[in-house]
Amino acid sequence: MEGSNHDGHHLLDLPGEVLNILVTKLSEEVRWNGAALSSFRQTCKRACRAADFAWCRQLRITHASQWWKLDRIFRANKQCIFHVQALMINSTYLDSIQEGRFLLRSISRFPNLTYLKLDTWSLGDSGQSLEPLLADLNRELWTNGLAELREADLQLGWSFETLWKPYEIVNLMKAPKLKRLALDTVNLVGFRGEDIPERSTALKHLKLSCCATDEKSLSELLSKPLSLRSLHVCSIRRTSNRLPRALGDWNLRQEIDGIRLLVPLVAQIQPGLTSMSVKFVHIVLPQDTTNEELLDYSQLVSLKKLRIAMPLVSEGGMVSENTSFPANAFDNLPVNIECIELESPRSHGAIDLNQLADALSGKPLPGSLSQLHVHTVEEHCRPFNKECQDKDDVLHRGIDRLMRELSIKRLTYTQRHPHSFEELRYDIAVPYEMFRMLTANKKSTAEDSEAFSEDGRPYELEEMTWKNELRCEGEDWPCENEQW
Repeated sequence: MEGSNHDGHHLLDLPGEVLNILVTKLSEEVRWNGAALSSFRQTCKRACRAADFAWCRQLRITHASQWWKLDRIFRANKQCIFHVQALMINSTYLDSIQEGRFLLRSISRFPNLTYLKLDTWSLGDSGQSLEPLLADLNRELWTNGLAELREADLQLGWSFETLWKPYEIVNLMKAPKLKRLALDTVNLVGFRGEDIPERSTALKHLKLSCCATDEKSLSELLSKPLSLRSLHVCSIRRTSNRLPRALGDWNLRQEIDGIRLLVPLVAQIQPGLTSMSVKFVHIVLPQDTTNEELLDYSQLVSLKKLRIAMPLVSEGGMVSENTSFPANAFDNLPVNIECIELESPRSHGAIDLNQLADALSGKPLPGSLSQLHVHTVEEHCRPFNKECQDKDDVLHRGIDRLMRELSIKRLTYTQRHPHSFEELRYDIAVPYEMFRMLTANKKSTAEDSEAFSEDGRPYELEEMTWKNELRCEGEDWPCENEQW
């Protein structure tokens, strides 16, 4: 970084307030990560002070010692507390509940928080009582008021309190500008929120993962947003008392019962929902599933996009008999559905598009359905050998069949190739994942006369590859326009 111009004046000679504004603005525009900003702060003492506002804009705290260092900055520059926009507290490295309670008490100090993430999983696993910590959390949320909060992510984890005692989320729901709310392992049984009027909150996006609820509580929760646009659900459990003692205590039947409870309520209370994501934890159902297992999405009349994630491989490595993904994912679809996304979230679980084409053969699909997106996690083949080539040929045949036999106009198949631990340790300096995406676009009517002249395909096929560096958690936080 050049610190002077042709007249001999140095950038760091500018007034401190001007420097703070420049550095903060620059960090927002180029989206500096923590390492780049840290390097700039180490240039000199004046650069360190100039970067205070940008440095405090996003805080990720995992140790009590980190808070003491930050507290020194806040004491030296009292304006810093007004620039804190994102606060992430992770309990992974905390030694006790007392440390967690100490860190939670920082929430009320930051009046301009727009993003809040709290993760108490490891404290719950420690066997210590979370009741004092949860009481502190409620008090801090009430004290802060959360006037500027746009997004909140609460991950409680399994503990005695989260198993048996419902956690009251009213103070979060009261945040006037809250648009995104994610709840993970939260017992919602008994939620009422009487002092929150129906259809009064700004909430647009709701995520429920491994939560316990009942019909009345879920109805109350769904009734508070004015207009919910998207809903992400992962393994919600219909119950009258508590969460299971571990995720392994759940089964696919209970996951399906939770979705069957949810869908009619959403259709009745939030009929304007346009996007829904359903993620199952347990292994996929057999292809010959009976009608008793079918999920009826047709009630969601405004739904445009449906994403279904279901593993084809269990955590123990058992491969499902059905690698085509459940064909019943295409039954009882909303009449206005435009896009379906299928995801197999574990390695060795690539979705066989040929089997999927067989399963969908002759199945009536809504005429509005124009896009199909498939996401898989597969082994990174090094080098690309004959076996991999054969698999790739099968993949291309599957794409060809789906584009010819279905009325869809666009199909994408995305492969994510996570590196093994050995590769991460020895082969590369920066951890990253490889991605490959095949995109098929059906040719327009005007090109029909030439569609079969060159390659005999009524669609164009493109291939794209890229890599993503794996950032540390908290290095950046979601933006308003990013997909949740």
